[in-house]
Amino acid sequence: MFGMDDPNKVLIQYRRYVQDGRLELAEVMAKGLSDRMSTIPQKERDLEMQGILVDALRDLLAILEIREKWKDGVSTIRPFLKERKVYWDRLRKEEKQELSDAVAFETADWVQLGRLYAGVKKYKSALKAWKSARKIEPEHLEAALRPLDMLLRKNGSLTKAGNSAKELISALKALGPVTQQGKMHIVTPRGDHPHPLERVLSDIDRFVGGGIADGEARQLNDIADQLRKQKEAIETGLQAANAEMASALDKLQVTQDYHEWAGGGR
Repeated sequence: MFGMDDPNKVLIQYRRYVQDGRLELAEVMAKGLSDRMSTIPQKERDLEMQGILVDALRDLLAILEIREKWKDGVSTIRPFLKERKVYWDRLRKEEKQELSDAVAFETADWVQLGRLYAGVKKYKSALKAWKSARKIEPEHLEAALRPLDMLLRKNGSLTKAGNSAKELISALKALGPVTQQGKMHIVTPRGDHPHPLERVLSDIDRFVGGGIADGEARQLNDIADQLRKQKEAIETGLQAANAEMASALDKLQVTQDYHEWAGGGR
């Protein structure tokens, strides 16, 4: 039906354009692909076609966000959620193993939709989207950071952000060790993308300075101090810079502690 414009090839091509920074052309292609796929009646779309349509709409949302075309992004949310539901329902009905992979994007989807809503100042919708993300992954760091960032920008203070502050503290406490990629120190929460450590620390400092209640402020400052100490430990060689090595050292320490205890060393 698509002739030379095979939908898979179109998807691969515009993703390459995104990598090359050719965002305007990528947007045109992603929108063209999703529009053309949408004109095909659902009964005539096979499962692969439905999946490509969902991917195209998700990619379009991401491109529109990068280009800060917030209104266009928000207008794309409803068709995306509709087609995503159709895709998931068909995967469930046909008992496809791909369902778990497809649903794995749900948290990231809600986080992204929240950013788009925030871009057009639909604050309640943004908070609802991030809440949906945290329902799936309660310790998702970005889903916990975004509400406080938005509330601070909206209200100028965080004096009434108690619940959001507690959720951020919970997410920060669940972080793995600080690691290093190249010259950058990062933290990598479970189910989330890596976050530059300096950005996380900067956010914590802004939120504490934004008027968060004293109890939450103390906890956030303590967490920030611990993260800074880990960074210093990496720089002085006292902590492994590589996540896998850090994990291996943790396991080794447990083994050593066990043998000390078993041998009566405690």
